[in-house]
Amino acid sequence: MSETTQPIILIVDDNARLLRGIERMLSEHFTIITVVSAAEAMAVIEREPVDVVLADNQMPGLQGTALLGLVARTHPGIARILMTGDAGAVMKQQASRAEVVRVLEKPFHGAKVVAAICDALAMVSDAKHEIEVN
Repeated sequence: MSETTQPIILIVDDNARLLRGIERMLSEHFTIITVVSAAEAMAVIEREPVDVVLADNQMPGLQGTALLGLVARTHPGIARILMTGDAGAVMKQQASRAEVVRVLEKPFHGAKVVAAICDALAMVSDAKHEIEVN
C-alpha cells in the first residue's frame, strides 16, 4: 500500500457521470484518482503510488482487460479490478488472462465496490508479504 493514510484507487472509465458516482461512493474510504482513458491511467500509474486500478472494460481505444493486462505486466504490485456489463464466460476468461483479481458486474452498489477493493488490497498485501518472507 502507498505511504498515504488511505489506499490510492485509480478509476478508469470513459463515462464521466459514472466516474463521479463511483468517486462519491468511495471517497470516504480511499484516495480517488479518476481518468477517462487507458493512456491517462498509465500516465498516472507512472507518477502516483496507485494501489488498485478499477477499470471499465468498454472504453474507446484500449479496453479494460487490455489495460489491466498491461498493468499486470508493468506494475504487478497494483491490484486490478474490472467493471463490466457482461460478466459472462468469455469476459471472465479475458479477465483471468489479464490477472484481474475481481470482476464487478454493473450495476453495482457502493458496499460491493468497497468490499472488492478491500479484498484486492488484501490479496496484493499477502502476495507482497510472501515475496518479502521468501
